[in-house]
Amino acid sequence: FTDARARSNPGASSYNHQLRYVPRWTGKAWTSLTVRALRIDLNTRGVGRRFTTTDGSQSLDPYVVFDGQLSYTQQFGPADATIAIVAENVTDLRYEVIQSYVMPPRHFTVRLIIQAR
Repeated sequence: FTDARARSNPGASSYNHQLRYVPRWTGKAWTSLTVRALRIDLNTRGVGRRFTTTDGSQSLDPYVVFDGQLSYTQQFGPADATIAIVAENVTDLRYEVIQSYVMPPRHFTVRLIIQAR
């Protein structure tokens, strides 16, 4: 929770309004389930309404975005190899972090990670 208000100029129309692009609330939650070499990760992040004008007359809608990952790890000699499929913005939500810059729709990434033990 953030209560960041403009208080530098009492005569300004922005006085005592929430600062631009500073949401009153943000939150994150995540969970993982591992069964042997298989792992499932679920993540969510939420951001409250953000004002885009100094007087609070315009704002961006709040949003909650969900991401997930399915990964499998296998040992190969002195290294571990992990292959993962990552899904971001799983619900295909249309949202903006900055006004007029729409974030990517649902998309997938495949990752290969090789890590020495």
